Amino acid sequence: MHAEKSPLDVTVIVAAWNRAKLITRTLDSIAAQTRPPRSIIIIDDASADNTVEVARQWIAQHDLPVRLLVNPQNIGVAETRNSGLRQASTRYAAFLDSDDVWQPDALEKLTIPLEQDTDALVCSADAVVLSNDQIGESPPVTLFASKLNLAIDIVPSDLPDIYELIDPARLLLLTSIIPTCSAVFRLDAARAVSFMPNFRTGEDWLFWLRLAKQGRFLCRLEPVAHVLRHDANLTHFSGSAFTAREHLRALLALADGTLGVALTASEQQRVADAITEKASHWRYHLSREGIRIYWQGLTRPEAQATGGRWRHLLADPRSLARALFARLV
Repeated sequence: MHAEKSPLDVTVIVAAWNRAKLITRTLDSIAAQTRPPRSIIIIDDASADNTVEVARQWIAQHDLPVRLLVNPQNIGVAETRNSGLRQASTRYAAFLDSDDVWQPDALEKLTIPLEQDTDALVCSADAVVLSNDQIGESPPVTLFASKLNLAIDIVPSDLPDIYELIDPARLLLLTSIIPTCSAVFRLDAARAVSFMPNFRTGEDWLFWLRLAKQGRFLCRLEPVAHVLRHDANLTHFSGSAFTAREHLRALLALADGTLGVALTASEQQRVADAITEKASHWRYHLSREGIRIYWQGLTRPEAQATGGRWRHLLADPRSLARALFARLV
């Protein structure tokens, strides 16, 4: 840590679950920041490995303002992050999950713009994606700038190298474009939208969408973090059916108003079209798991809300055939 520079008024929340082999790398990147955070909260979500012991050892070796919280039972990443937000008392907050890593100037690049533009709620940047065998490299796979149309989605701000999203709610309506590890936001704004909704995946997208309905988003186009993709990620292929179902569930909650996000007529139509598309994606991934899981899946509330089992079977007979074939192999 660069002790000669004053801390930024930020709480960094590190959600961890079975990350004993990775969490030290994450925490080291916090300690290496050019401007340290005022507070670090590590929350273990009932890990089955020795993540807690590794975190305690790291804390003992570093003179940093760290609190370690341990959930007595697994509650998922959304509620784990929310518990950290409830404990925070700083002006700003940031998430850095226990398998992601910041570049040394990440906090400074993301927080200073919010200090200078007091009306903005969020400042985000890009992140590069790493796989297990690419740690230490910077492949040209990014999560933010590649999803923007630079001609119509952003406009230069009055701050150097800082842009503003012209319509963040439009960009975030159907999916997240913001790497959760590459953003700093105002804590009072997060409290105003009741933190993250309790979904097991896609919770960050819905959080950013809620904030987008409340105010302005600043951004940088360069990466400030590395996101590690590995077998334990929900974004790994083995979790595709689960991820698609949760995305569908979130879209349904958007459509029926459960999430408390006011939608215009055009947004309602976009969400309705996305529900039809995501239901198809879910059927496809579900069918790859075999006929028994496929058949059971079509009795779930998400299937009932999108027409019921027989409508799904009639709309997509190929998925039924795929499920039957998967059972044979």
